[in-house]
Amino acid sequence: MSAVGDAPAHLLEVEGLSAWYERDRPVLTDVSFTLEASETVGLIGLNGAGKTTMLTSLCDVHRGARFDVLRYRGREVRPGDERFKAARYLSLADDSSFPTWNLDAFIGFLEHAYRLRPDRGRLEELIEDFDYGRTGPQPSPASPGVHGRRPTSSPPST
Repeated sequence: MSAVGDAPAHLLEVEGLSAWYERDRPVLTDVSFTLEASETVGLIGLNGAGKTTMLTSLCDVHRGARFDVLRYRGREVRPGDERFKAARYLSLADDSSFPTWNLDAFIGFLEHAYRLRPDRGRLEELIEDFDYGRTGPQPSPASPGVHGRRPTSSPPST
């Protein structure tokens, strides 16, 4: 619950994120957003717009960043806080980096990398959270070993 009344806390609140590689040339300036639990968000932008910089700043990988406010489930956090780190996954790779991995293998890799106890429920939780349950995880046409969502309809022919 949040500190105000009985309203539930937002999943993630970011206010005033600024990031840079050279201090006098900011990549991000005063970025703010809020994510709700079970909300699905797409991050779209031109190359060099700051998408990866924002994500790596949130995950304590990019060190040239400042947050006015960073809250996870209503509690003030820093990107390097252990509990906050344990609550997120970030994978930055080209689509061809892991051509034979499926989601289960990737989760196993992350569990090992983060020294987490193996938990098969984690895969089911991710599938449910990303709403894969509607279509079910299916092999991607581009990479037979990687699971993803297939489009439900074909684009109109011209």
